[in-house]
Amino acid sequence: MKITLIGAGGVGAETAELVLRENLAKELILVDLNADPLKGKFLDLAHAAAICGSTTKFQYTVDYLGAENSDVYIVTAGLPRTPEMKSRNDLFVANTKVISAICNKIKTLAADPLIIMITNPLDLILRYAIEFCQLNPKKTLGMSGVLDSARFRFYLAKAAQVPVSEVTGLVIGPHGEAMVPLVSLAKISGKPLSASLTPDQIAQVITETVQAGANITNLQGRSAIHAPAAALVKMLQIIQANSEEIISASVQLSGEYGIKDVCLEVPLQINQDGIAAIIELKIVEEELAALRESAKILQEAYQQGIN
Repeated sequence: MKITLIGAGGVGAETAELVLRENLAKELILVDLNADPLKGKFLDLAHAAAICGSTTKFQYTVDYLGAENSDVYIVTAGLPRTPEMKSRNDLFVANTKVISAICNKIKTLAADPLIIMITNPLDLILRYAIEFCQLNPKKTLGMSGVLDSARFRFYLAKAAQVPVSEVTGLVIGPHGEAMVPLVSLAKISGKPLSASLTPDQIAQVITETVQAGANITNLQGRSAIHAPAAALVKMLQIIQANSEEIISASVQLSGEYGIKDVCLEVPLQINQDGIAAIIELKIVEEELAALRESAKILQEAYQQGIN
């Protein structure tokens, strides 16, 4: 698998290290416009790859040289969220300019590219890229659902005092304050949450999940790095294996869950050709109503941002 990773910032560099360490790609191209920092990160990563015995052909470029016909393009470039920003949506207008340039460039490199986005505000940026850059909605998706679902499982495991491996759970909706952790379908040791946690504990888990990104940003002065990179690598592993494992990821909906045009996190299967299927789970009415309400919020934010 040939991977082009656009953006050599924190998440981009961490993702590159994991790809090299896990030998997930035959070829990895790291792209960034800042030449000297890019070369420095490339050398540091290449030295680490030598220690790990990586067999991946690793290159870097400021002008996309060698990035033609990649199997996957990962876009991490863009301005990061900072503590003074009230929400991820504050980034929308600024990052549309960055994403427009990148996506239009990708279209010159591959005929029908498979693209994974991470740039915030992810759901809004993803829709912008699909509609304004005319990307294939079946091959353009966002990483956020894997990350939010992992955070949900982490806090459930913490509350129940069990290993995370004993917890199953997904988050749907926006990558932001209106996300919808699926309490009705989550399990701890194969049983409903009510068997292990009180209503107050479950409510606290939801709060911690929703506030996880902002909490990390406030504590360290910038957005998360390690978990987003791990989420990207999880998606790459699924694509490489063609396993079609069910995960949550942000995609543009066309009627699923009664929602059209908006991009948000839903359960789906992915493979080397992109989105294999969007899964419409049987969720309780309260969760479905919350999902649809979050879609309205995203629709309003999107219209405000592009006008």
